[in-house]
Amino acid sequence: MGAYLPLSIFSFVGAVFMLFVAILITKQPFFIGGIEDFGKARGAAYGAMWAYVITFVFSLILEFRDTKRKHREEVIMRSTYGQVPNLPIQEYDAEEDLPSSSVEDAGVFT
Repeated sequence: MGAYLPLSIFSFVGAVFMLFVAILITKQPFFIGGIEDFGKARGAAYGAMWAYVITFVFSLILEFRDTKRKHREEVIMRSTYGQVPNLPIQEYDAEEDLPSSSVEDAGVFT
């Protein structure tokens, strides 16, 4: 389950509910009491519905981007698992890198 899935579900349910309210105000306004201006109420309901729809679309886009990013990271991890990284290897020459007194005292490199 992705991080944006709860937001997607919530905004989808909100959009459907606001569509229901807008249709109810348009078709049968007598079921809803206390509204003085039905045109203004209908506009507010449709406006809220579109806000939920836009939130739903953005949350889906973010969910798909996050899923794609996680998949890409998994592929990279699987392809590089157990491999030693390619680090530059520096060759050392013991006689050049060590001072002459330490090489002669050890008696190994003479």
